[in-house]
Amino acid sequence: KDPGAERCEGPWGSERPTFRRSCPTTMKCISRSQIFVHGFLHLSRLFTTFPRKIVKNIVLGIDIGGTNTVCGLVEKSGNILFKEQIPTFGHEPADGLVNRIKEKTNSHLGDQSAGELTGIGVGAPNGNQYNGVIQSPPNLGWGHVDIVSLLRKKFNCDVLLTNDANAAALGEKYFGIAKDMKDFITITLGTGLGSGIFSGGNILY
Repeated sequence: KDPGAERCEGPWGSERPTFRRSCPTTMKCISRSQIFVHGFLHLSRLFTTFPRKIVKNIVLGIDIGGTNTVCGLVEKSGNILFKEQIPTFGHEPADGLVNRIKEKTNSHLGDQSAGELTGIGVGAPNGNQYNGVIQSPPNLGWGHVDIVSLLRKKFNCDVLLTNDANAAALGEKYFGIAKDMKDFITITLGTGLGSGIFSGGNILY
């Protein structure tokens, strides 16, 4: 029993005693259940004073070219968190490029403590969006490469592939100059030449 507490009648009579204490936040008789609620409210305030960690979903965009490959981490809003260009080395096996992209991405993801990689989008010459295979691109010496499987195994997340010109057209449609256009063509000029076509608001595959 608390020697500093005075017994008094509670709302249930003498069978459910309450106690009065000299407490600046408790001026009247309080029951044990009220004590619990009172403490819980203080505890809730304590937790809400700490900043909450908000995890952002970010994706990795990869543009594979005959000479260079550009990769970057992007938020849903289109905000680019990180971008880097590395040589493709198209005369070497494709898994070498995947390993180098992994190294670059890991070094940056270590600094993005509030971000989680949820997916990868790849634009590549002769990229087949239906089977995830880059099919004998003329500016790369890879033959047929299942780039989706290579990246999924390395990063353990969802991966989508399309050809690089279509990827550029999609970027212009959703984040660039073609937002309000239904019919347009995007021409890509690099080691190779490509085009992405929108007609009636839909991309043509």
